[in-house]
Amino acid sequence: MSDKEIEVQVDKQSLKSGIFGGLIASMCCISPLVIVILGIGSVTFALAIATYQTWFILAGALFAGTSIWYQLRRKNSCNLKGIKRNKALIITSAVTFAVVYSIAIYGIVPFAAPLVFESNVVELDQETGDLYEMTFTVGNLNCASCESGIKWYLENEVRGVFRAEVTSSGLIKVIYDSDTIDAEGIIESEVFVNYPPRQINENKRL
Repeated sequence: MSDKEIEVQVDKQSLKSGIFGGLIASMCCISPLVIVILGIGSVTFALAIATYQTWFILAGALFAGTSIWYQLRRKNSCNLKGIKRNKALIITSAVTFAVVYSIAIYGIVPFAAPLVFESNVVELDQETGDLYEMTFTVGNLNCASCESGIKWYLENEVRGVFRAEVTSSGLIKVIYDSDTIDAEGIIESEVFVNYPPRQINENKRL
């Protein structure tokens, strides 16, 4: 095999390591959508996976790093000089990793998440009583899967909630029927086990 053929093969390997590493890192937000689409778990279970974003990123980075190390080892370049000589390989893998991760988290997931959760609407028999609006903040919102999933859960699984708005900053606004549920009942919903409410900012009658 010529030096040129080896170089092309290494370039392909560096691209593969970046692509697969980026996909692994983004599975924290992609896997909840897959779980809901396939119906292999509850919404709360799917959203719980999204809270492990840091671990998924570390796993993706570890995969890409290990792949690069293996390539350097095959070239007998696991030293400072070898790393400097093959910096293009490392940069290619790192840039590919970042691009794939960014496309998945900031492009695909924000587009797909509302479609996935809206396709699983559950109708509830709600009776209108005194309507209240409450706003509060939660932690651990990492992506659009979290936002769309929490909104879906509140509107479809919590009896008495008529409307919910969830922002990327963790601010949640809920309109609910006080004859059916109160603010404490909303805060104690199962979906908030992994997204702990931090502060109730407002609770007013409409």
